[in-house]
Amino acid sequence: MVFTDVIRYYCFWFGLALIFIFLKMQCPTTIVPFFGDQFFWGDRIFEKGLGPAPIPIAELSVENLSNAITFMLQAEVFPES
Repeated sequence: MVFTDVIRYYCFWFGLALIFIFLKMQCPTTIVPFFGDQFFWGDRIFEKGLGPAPIPIAELSVENLSNAITFMLQAEVFPES
């Protein structure tokens, strides 16, 4: 991706290929799952400390998204980035 030095984190609805791309780029990731295995992958990202807890679409709010962004801006998440 061209903007890797500009983009500090990602929040997206889901896409397994995107997860792997973002993690390879060492960018913290927030998953907003709404069906299927998206919940599983959101949990894995959180358990590994690579992003905040997933935000199910029914719980998506300004406050929850703000908390997720704050989490992703912490130096402990991919500190070498």
